[in-house]
Amino acid sequence: MTTLPLFDAAQSRDEAIQKVVDHADALDPHWSERAYTSLMLYCFQNKDPFITEEVREWAENMGLVHPPHDGRAWGHVMKRAAKNELIKKIGYGLAKSSNLSPKIQWAAA
Repeated sequence: MTTLPLFDAAQSRDEAIQKVVDHADALDPHWSERAYTSLMLYCFQNKDPFITEEVREWAENMGLVHPPHDGRAWGHVMKRAAKNELIKKIGYGLAKSSNLSPKIQWAAA
């Protein structure tokens, strides 16, 4: 089995995230902008730690965004928000959507 150097793996991950969000925006124009705005609103209203699936579920239930063709499109939204210091990583939480696998836990910055 061949393993990628860490830099190559990160680059591959980032390219995959970009491809998924580009496709989400192609299917639903400006999906990523509406998702990002939804995350900003969520952070304004919620001061408790959260994982991505909680934001995703809230935004979809509020009718702010439609589910993207691939839930990984939210990865782009979260990465952008962290880069812009809207949110920060604080640990790990368990995700119902992936059999209680640990996922990054976020807090509003």
